[in-house]
Amino acid sequence: MKNIVKNTLLVLATALVAWGMTACKQDPYKYEVTKGAPVIKYIITTDPAAADSVITEASTEAVICIVGENLRSTKKVFFNDLQAIINTSYVTANTMVISVPAAIPGAVSDKIYFHAENGTIVEFPFHVAVPGPKVVTTTCEWVKPGETGHIVGNYFVDDPNVPLQVIMPDGKNAEVAGFTQSTLDYIVPEGCTDPGLITIKTIYGSCQSNFVFNDNRNILIDWDGKGQSLAKGAGWRDGSKAYIGSDKAGIPALDGNYICFGPDKLGPGATDVWGEDPFSFNYWPSASGSPAPLDAFPEFAEILSKNDWKSLKMKFELYVPKSYAWNAAGLGVYLTDFATVSAEAAGNGFFTNAAFPRAYYQPWADNGAEFYTDQWITVTLPMSAFAYNQDGNGAGPITADYLKGLTMFVWGGGQTGTECTPAIAIDNIRIVP
Repeated sequence: MKNIVKNTLLVLATALVAWGMTACKQDPYKYEVTKGAPVIKYIITTDPAAADSVITEASTEAVICIVGENLRSTKKVFFNDLQAIINTSYVTANTMVISVPAAIPGAVSDKIYFHAENGTIVEFPFHVAVPGPKVVTTTCEWVKPGETGHIVGNYFVDDPNVPLQVIMPDGKNAEVAGFTQSTLDYIVPEGCTDPGLITIKTIYGSCQSNFVFNDNRNILIDWDGKGQSLAKGAGWRDGSKAYIGSDKAGIPALDGNYICFGPDKLGPGATDVWGEDPFSFNYWPSASGSPAPLDAFPEFAEILSKNDWKSLKMKFELYVPKSYAWNAAGLGVYLTDFATVSAEAAGNGFFTNAAFPRAYYQPWADNGAEFYTDQWITVTLPMSAFAYNQDGNGAGPITADYLKGLTMFVWGGGQTGTECTPAIAIDNIRIVP
């Protein structure tokens, strides 16, 4: 059998090359459907490392090779009740390379159906294995009891005998408020505030979230001063010149106090308004250790001892009300070293230093329309994002020395928008794996 399969792969490769050469000489889009019906012999994987074995099942989205005779007589292919896409570039008389549909079948027959040119339907036994659920992202990592969380991923499925479950870090089951194959809404149970991973279970398996619910790891500034975190910044603008509190522009508190930039005038250009007081805060530590650099905070120091700093991410929660939508300038996030700015050497010249790298969050420019959330969302900035100057051009990269101080300023980014009066609330600034 191994020799047969290996020979099949050789025939497949040769046939595809030959087809390509012929197509180049003739019509590259011409595909002739042959008469009669296909004959299916067996199916193999396209993975060369596992190509010695005939397979009888594959997961959704897997690429497989069907081996037989007269395969070009096939007009349609169905896996269970789902039609697959036939790419005629990968079909010869004896081989057909095809992807198993990504969707979950509604009616499972464990068969592939080949619809022939002459109307015949040829059946071949084959099992499509549906993977367990997986999580890609969430709208917000901090969701209050009674409120609805939103998860994006894949393979969320309910079954009468094995219902879809969302299990919170404290073991409580959350109510499933709605779902599709790729999205899942859940209502946080009353009293459920413990941080940790969420578990999702389906009939096909289970997974844990790739985010931490109520993530309280290494919070650097939360505007409340809980644990190691700070109630305000340090420097020319500690945040109080903007706003520190829990009730501004109709924005509900997420977890105690937050900072709010604005509402105040911005735009239309990225640097039209130099509103440093209403739109910025600084944390400029001292080289002498008081105030301490961020990378000396106990939780941060421990994270840095166990992880490559380049793999870390800055996260924070953000809220922009619709009544104060955002449509100009980017939120510049500056990680700073002592050589740039400190308590002893204060200054804002690095804003206009084209060689100084910073990250920009400007969702209105990405979406091409005014931006608002009307709910708290989680923003994630990988360390690789700290690589732009005030015009949005490349700068940097940063080094580990830049993990000393922090500034946020809604200014720059290089994009022209529309004059607006936004309110941008931020809470729970953290750097985590």
